Amino acid sequence: MDKLKEYIQNNRSQFDDMEPANGHTERFAARLSSQKKRPKRTFRIVAAISGIAATFLAGLMLLPLGQADSNSCTLSPELAEVSGYYSVRLEQEIDKIQHLVTYADKETKNELLTDIMVMREESSEFLHQICASHMDESDSIPIIIHHYQSQIEALQSTAALLEDKILNA
Repeated sequence: MDKLKEYIQNNRSQFDDMEPANGHTERFAARLSSQKKRPKRTFRIVAAISGIAATFLAGLMLLPLGQADSNSCTLSPELAEVSGYYSVRLEQEIDKIQHLVTYADKETKNELLTDIMVMREESSEFLHQICASHMDESDSIPIIIHHYQSQIEALQSTAALLEDKILNA
């Protein structure tokens, strides 16, 4: 989408050489008013976030609770590497949505930014629970990967819906 915008800006003189035909504004307004409005797609976004929350809670139920003091928890180098990799990928998807959300309506923008904040908090708590559980790495790495992949897929789906919504607005 940025490439298209850049192309239009760089070649603006080619696009601004003619005026629209007489009555264009009225025909355009009539077409807009005759189109059926699409129902809000935020329910899909909420469903995706709910799925992430369910995965998070399922992961917590698999972890033994109360095995370590919360202040003495550090991830092993391998877990930190996996977590770091997926954290970067997650932040890339969040950045994409934060860029797209600038074009969205205020309600959608507020919902998405709130959901992103909750997602970040849940990831932090999730990693803390993994660390505190002292699970074997062979068990915890797939859980961490699944957690992050679920979040990334939800964000990618949200970004696609948001792009579609922006393009069809």
